[in-house]
Amino acid sequence: MLSDRRSERAALSAARVPEKVSAAVRQGYLTNGMRDWALSLCASDEQAFDSFLEKVGPIFAYLSKTSHTAQPYTSQPQHHAGSEMEAAVCAQLGLKPGSLAS
Repeated sequence: MLSDRRSERAALSAARVPEKVSAAVRQGYLTNGMRDWALSLCASDEQAFDSFLEKVGPIFAYLSKTSHTAQPYTSQPQHHAGSEMEAAVCAQLGLKPGSLAS
């Protein structure tokens, strides 16, 4: 009976450890390069792993944040037909207004 209990605990731990480490990576506590070490630590001593996360904090969280809020690049040029700038450019080049649009 004791053997069965140990095997059940090991199976539960084996399923919980990878998820716990993956969650720590997603939240910025660890990097992907630390994954193998974290899996080993968490499997052998889960309390030490939790203590490590508590002390370190999410120091790598900035790596997954967006660095700017600019519009994504598109290969299609964006024309604003009828704008004052377009009219001025057309006038300087001797083109009909609206002829810059492709």
